[in-house]
Amino acid sequence: MSEFTKSKVHVDINEDIANMRKEYKANGIPTILDESLNLLLLSLKMKKPIKILEIGTATGMSGICMLDACPNATLVTIEA
Repeated sequence: MSEFTKSKVHVDINEDIANMRKEYKANGIPTILDESLNLLLLSLKMKKPIKILEIGTATGMSGICMLDACPNATLVTIEA
């Protein structure tokens, strides 16, 4: 994603979620990259899905963010 795009297209996330992501990063716990999360949330806000399937849950951070962006959606996650 170009710097121009990153500077113009940004979706704010819940402060509690932002703090959890910072804590994960500080402790070396893998979490979705900021740019990827922004693109994901932007797509969700445009599409407004009512069902979301997440494959590969890990810590659940992406799922939490998706439900925060789409509170009326149902999330199903699959983890090995």
